[in-house]
Amino acid sequence: MRQEVDGPSIEASTTSTSSKRATCHKHNAKSVHCNTVMVLSALGIRHIREEGIRWRTRLIGLI
Repeated sequence: MRQEVDGPSIEASTTSTSSKRATCHKHNAKSVHCNTVMVLSALGIRHIREEGIRWRTRLIGLI
């Protein structure tokens, strides 16, 4: 763990993302969704997914 570099919370999320990425890649390397998740995880923009869910929920509430 590189807490002195990244901080504990960032390192923890990076570790879980890496293990998910490895599992995902092992099981369905050709899956488009899987590859998208891998790319987004690599770029560190997982919060965009959370924002998308929040935005979609708000949109459904308006309908």
